[in-house]
Formats: sequence, structure tokens, C-alpha cells
Amino acid sequence: MGILSPGPLWLVLPLLVALPRTSLALWLLDTPEPVCSQPGLNCTVENSTCLAESWFSPPNMTPSFPKDVNIRLGFEHSRNGNLFPVVHIEWKVWTDGSILFLRGAELSVLQMSTNEQLCVEFKFLNQLQHQVRPDLSRWHFAFDNFVVEPGQEYEITVQHLPKPKPNRDPNHESLPFRVPDCRDPRMKVTTPCMSSGSLWEPDILVERLKNNSLVVSFNLWNESTFYKILVNGFPNTETNSCYEEVQYINQSREEDFHHRTNVTFLLQNVNACCQYSVQTLLK
Repeated sequence: MGILSPGPLWLVLPLLVALPRTSLALWLLDTPEPVCSQPGLNCTVENSTCLAESWFSPPNMTPSFPKDVNIRLGFEHSRNGNLFPVVHIEWKVWTDGSILFLRGAELSVLQMSTNEQLCVEFKFLNQLQHQVRPDLSRWHFAFDNFVVEPGQEYEITVQHLPKPKPNRDPNHESLPFRVPDCRDPRMKVTTPCMSSGSLWEPDILVERLKNNSLVVSFNLWNESTFYKILVNGFPNTETNSCYEEVQYINQSREEDFHHRTNVTFLLQNVNACCQYSVQTLLK
């Protein structure tokens, strides 16, 4: 937001960009292809309804909870080359006797703003016979295909299968995960943020003319979009607005992309308003 007050006619104002919400539906990236098989274990990764079979018929013996669950922000390219933020999930297995009852794992991502949940299941095709891998390291697994949205909060859960009976000790671990918004340097170059104008350089200029009009000039983005330009006027010593006007423009012609455009406001209450703020937003 910039403040314009009597004085110089031309001022360079910073831009306040309200990036539009991208698609909030949870989905899985098609690459890299998830792999959970390793020496000593045949395993497949399948889409899940988030209702494992053990929900309905829990067994008497169940495995321990996951060890050293780690989640972090990652970035992966889709098959068509677009770059998306993903949540990287990895965990290990305890070296105790309960490993004989481990049949797989369910990974779930819960989006807090919509309460939407998406799950995948690591399904073991054979029983683990040893507490460690053939190379004597712990059994460990990872997954990188849950796409996450800029600025959103999630709950990530790793659930060992089968699930225990009610009132038994849980064998899962849940962690909160917050994704940076498009102001983060790592996020700016992702496809969702670039589509929202994260790399837009508007170079805003504002001119107050002698006929009490205000001209706002800025560079257009390189995609068809709506722009919202908001002007507020304020008395010199008060914060209550004495003038407000909004204009919308729709720039859909490709030949206009990256060109400059002007928007003119006819100011009112010029005797009462001593300074003005200008906001330009992508819609």
C-alpha cells in the first residue's frame, strides 16, 4: 500500500498483490513413481479410501508406531514439466518383535481449511522376516507425491497397519505442516504461484493531476486476469476514510500482456482528504 499526499505529482508506490487461491483439492503428482519395494520386501503403493480393512476387523496383534517421522517441503516436476510443491514424508520402523505383524502403512494428508483428506497405502506383499534390512540398516520408507498448496496448513499422519482395536495404544504419528505462501523465494517459481503472478513486476506510478484526478499506471501481467484498483482518502490526522473508489479492469488480449495501462479516478472531498492510499490487486 502506498500513501499519496499533497506535494510531488509523481510517486512510485509499492504493490499490494492479493494472489488468488489456486485449486484447493488434494491430489497426487504423477511423478516420481512411488516405490516401496526393497531387498527383502515386496511392496506396492495404492490409492486408499482412508478406511483400511483393519478398521472393520482389527486383529489381536498389531505393530508399533512409526519411528522418526520426518516431513518437509519438497518440489517435484509433473510429466509435462510443471513444478509443484509437495510434502516429503519419510519414516523408519522400530527394531522390535512387533515388526512380524507389520503389514504396511497408510499415509494421510488432511487439509485444515477444507477438512479434505487424501490417503495412500503401502501394502506389503510378504511378511518381514528380520528386524533390519539385509544391509543391517533399519527398514525405512518415503513418499513424495502429495501436492500441497501455497499458504495452506495440513496434518500429516503415518499409520502403521493393521490398526489396533479401540482403546488400545495407537500405532500412528500425526504432525502439523504449514506450506509457505508465494512470497517465499522457493515457492515463487512453482507453477501455482507463477500462475498467480508471483513473478509480476508491475512498476506502479501514480500521478495526481490539477483537475483533482488521480492516474494509476502499472504493467500488466502476462496472463488474462482481472485487476482491482482501490483508492482510499484520509484526513491528515485521522484514520477514517473520507473517500473510497474501486475500479476493475479485465485484460484478456495477449497483445496487451506486459504493456502498461492507466486507470483514472476523479477524486471527491478534496478539501477533507489530505492523503490517499492506492492498492492494486490481481483477482
